[in-house]
Amino acid sequence: MTTKNVTISLEPQEINELTMLVEDRDKEEALNFCKHLKKKIVRIRSGMRSVHQRGGHIGPANLR
Repeated sequence: MTTKNVTISLEPQEINELTMLVEDRDKEEALNFCKHLKKKIVRIRSGMRSVHQRGGHIGPANLR
């Protein structure tokens, strides 16, 4: 199994939530947050795969 590094951007509310979890040390909430991030990464990876498989490029759409 090969893994690649994936960079994701956290939204401001996600950063705040992560900060509060670290300060509160709430294990259950931390696990829920990690599940949320995992889903986000899976969505990003599946989107990247489909673009790559179609031979398209990753970039902003050109809407005119």
